[in-house]
Amino acid sequence: MAPAARPLTMFAATSTRALARSAAANPALANRLLAAAAVRGYATPSGPPPKNFRQAPYLRWNEEKESTLDRMGRYFLLTEMFRGMYVLMEQFFRPPYTIFYPFEKGPISPRFRGEHALRRYPSGEERCIACKLCEAVYSLF
Repeated sequence: MAPAARPLTMFAATSTRALARSAAANPALANRLLAAAAVRGYATPSGPPPKNFRQAPYLRWNEEKESTLDRMGRYFLLTEMFRGMYVLMEQFFRPPYTIFYPFEKGPISPRFRGEHALRRYPSGEERCIACKLCEAVYSLF
């Protein structure tokens, strides 16, 4: 037993012994202690719980209240399958949300100033557009 727990057990043991001694000396105190112990054992302060105190148990998979004909109808008529196919066909005939990007383009903002592209001379040499990126990369210039 841990040293920290020893004093607590000693107090509990001495208090129980002291109660037993005093109960032996005074029978009225013993009756009160028995009554208190009996009341504490119940789930409610007024005594034992009433009948049907607990909720009804849950039904298990084989204890369903659905009739056999309903279960057979669901199994053979595949109602869930047809319901899923209905949702699929409903979505199939709606217009798509996506666009065929290179050939279809979305709306352009009025602030758009054109694409950033590196222009070239007819000879194939790159044309400077004064973007100052080369200055940032090559700090020696």
